[in-house]
Formats: sequence, C-alpha cells, structure tokens
Amino acid sequence: MAVTQARQVLIFGSGAIGITFGSLFMRCPNLHVSMLCRSNFDVARDVGFKHITATNQEHSFRPHSLVRSFQDIRGKAFDYIICSNKAYTRDGACWLADLDQLHDQRTVFVAAQNGLLAANQLSKRFPHSPVLSAICYVGCQQTPLGVVREHSRMNSHAFSLGLATNNQATEAARQFIVSTHPTQIRATDNLRKDMWEKAVFNAAVNTSTALLNQNTHQVVQSLEGRSWITDLASEATSVAILAGVDVRSDMPRQVLNHLAAMPPFVPSMLQDKRRQKPLEIESICGHIMDIAEDLGVFVPRLSTILACKQDQRESDKSEE
Repeated sequence: MAVTQARQVLIFGSGAIGITFGSLFMRCPNLHVSMLCRSNFDVARDVGFKHITATNQEHSFRPHSLVRSFQDIRGKAFDYIICSNKAYTRDGACWLADLDQLHDQRTVFVAAQNGLLAANQLSKRFPHSPVLSAICYVGCQQTPLGVVREHSRMNSHAFSLGLATNNQATEAARQFIVSTHPTQIRATDNLRKDMWEKAVFNAAVNTSTALLNQNTHQVVQSLEGRSWITDLASEATSVAILAGVDVRSDMPRQVLNHLAAMPPFVPSMLQDKRRQKPLEIESICGHIMDIAEDLGVFVPRLSTILACKQDQRESDKSEE
C-alpha cells in the first residue's frame, strides 16, 4: 500500500493563535508542522507548547520542527503557510518579504491576522498562489510563554475559513484544512460580511481596552468605557454599510452583548500594551479609516485612536 507523504505546514508566528492552530494540526498524522518562534523559542524547544481550552481540556505538543528565523528555512517550500504573525502596518511590508523564499506555486497561504488587509496583501504579493482568510473566534492568552489558555469564544468553532482567491485550487485547499478538524475549523461563504463584523468587534474592543488599560468587564461597566466601545463600533459599522457590506446595523449592541456574556478577559492589544510591545492599531483600524476618508464618513473616535498611535510613534522617535 502506498504511503501518503505528509503535507508540509509552516505556522508563521507562535503567539496564542499560532499555538491554537499548532494544537489542532499536530493531531493530524498527515501533516508535518513547523513553527517559526521568536520570543518563546527556548520554551518551545525545552518543554513544548500547551493549549488549554475554555472547558479545561489540555493538549501538550511539540511541533515536528522549530525554527527561530527565516534564515533557518530559506529556500524550503511549504504546502501551507499559516500567517498568524502580528501585523503592525497597513502595507504589510514588515512581514510579506520574508515569505518570498518559502513558497512555490502549490503553496497555500492562510491569512490569520487581525485586520482586513492581510489576505489581499498576500494575493497581490503571490498572485499565482491560493489564499485563504481565517477569522478567529477564540479569545486566548499566552501566559506564561508556551502555555495558551482560552478564556472565551464568540462562536462554537475556533476558526472560519473563507476564499480570498476564488478558484478550484483554493476551494480544494479549504476543504482539506476543514477536514483536519471539522468541529473547530469551518467554511464560510460570507467572508466579507464575517470579516467586517469581526473587524468591528476588534476596532471597538481591542482599542478601547488598551486606551483605558482595563479588561473587558471593567470597560463595559464604566460609562466612559461603554461610550468608547459604542462609538467605535458605530463608526466602523457605518463605514461597512456605506461600503456595501451587509453587516448587522445593531453591531454596537451585539458587541456589548458579547462582552457581557463572556468572562472578563484582556484582549491582545492590551496584553501588548502592558508588555510594552508595539500595538496593532494600524492593522485593525487603519483600513477602516482609509475607507471612511474615501467615503467622506466622519469617524472622530477612530481618528483619535490613530492619532494616539502617531503620538506614540513620535514619542518613541524622540527617545531614540
């Protein structure tokens, strides 16, 4: 009987989302999983990773291969590259170039970052490659390094997978990835709507909690916090609707209801702020702001958030 060769998967980014993908893929015998790790490389090498679900189910694993930098795998082509890295700018210049030497025409890219632009950026950079877009519905935190604990979910499954490039190769790739864990990875044919609704949530929740330095329940329970969340969600929803996206008009109320139903948690942007790391403000809010400007939509709260980012950038330069 012929032996099926394992498909080569690279998870680019070993944050909480990358480790969640790793936990799912490492249970599939027909996948060979490599992970590119930076800050948690030593922990991953010494003891591996642990993923703990919201129902306290634990899965410890070691990827088949760990790499610290792209130089370690330069010239090796992968069947699938899961881009779960942080994206700090709107143009993607800080991470797209690293992928140039890691693909061939069979490589499938999966954009699993925050924001609306990553899949389009991958499609433009690699026009002959299938590109999928993953929407994450899991709230989780990596503390300590190497240990990821889920604290909440916005859906019954962890990821929705949509077609960023619409062709047979991309659909076949999606069917394969869904088949690896159908209860946790599901197909969506409403990608644009789903992406915008998640973008509205992120634009309201990630930014407001980081701005006020409070977890989700602290923000919701304060008048100032509810005002920021409601206004940001309203602005982002208005932009989406005027751009022709069929999002729910009551998204601000939906966001507040989601937060009230979830346990209190610290979103990723607030985690980064408390660790004094760069923030994903541009990738989460920047494209929404660009569209608002094109459409002539007044978005004062979003403008304030992006201005805070610019002020921080100028402050960082003055300290160099």
